[in-house]
Amino acid sequence: ICKPESGSRHSPCLAYVGVTSQRNSTFTLLYSVDESTAPTRLRDAVALAVAQPTAGDYKYYSFAVGDAAAGEGAAPSEPVLSPFTISVRPSSGDPDVYVLGPVPSSALDSGLRPDRNKTCDGFVAGGQPEADCYTHRSTGSAGELVSITPDASECWSASNSSCVYIIGVYSFSPTQYTITASSDEATELLFPNTASLNILRGETHKNYRFRVLADERLHVLLTPFAGNPDLFARFG
Repeated sequence: ICKPESGSRHSPCLAYVGVTSQRNSTFTLLYSVDESTAPTRLRDAVALAVAQPTAGDYKYYSFAVGDAAAGEGAAPSEPVLSPFTISVRPSSGDPDVYVLGPVPSSALDSGLRPDRNKTCDGFVAGGQPEADCYTHRSTGSAGELVSITPDASECWSASNSSCVYIIGVYSFSPTQYTITASSDEATELLFPNTASLNILRGETHKNYRFRVLADERLHVLLTPFAGNPDLFARFG
């Protein structure tokens, strides 16, 4: 893409992309580098649509809580930790979710080592979550949901300066899915005709938002699988 400078193979440059649409649209946009082994970073409560066309393949993501949620100036002795939920909603195929964490933040900079022969006793620096190495997992057939409450004593230690979780999605069969990592305090963005799967802890609440693109009749449907959740709405 970039024209090399004299005497060098590669030279950094700035790339521009444009998106146009003849109708009102809602979408996500992601770029990746083929040679990179670093996991894709998930933004709090922002869904990402993904295709894994090869059975038996892994895709990796990361989600940071704590200092990332607290913002600049937050002291490690006063962490801001919020429980969060990882949701994977397949539109086809059968994805499974394996989570490893919290992990050292340096893992995001150095990438993941494809060390398939390691024994997994908690996190191995540079390791990756998979079927035989995880701290949390979900392996259902109708959508995956993992609820995590971070532990401050594990997130801030001699080897940790932030609370980062690595998420591995395994394609049991070729699959397309939407993945979301959402802290309890975040307001999750909903997409039309796409259900949001979540866990709500007792005596708590979760907020959602969506874009109204036209003066049309709206339908908001809450379907409980357990418990007794109530729905409240405000428009305008």
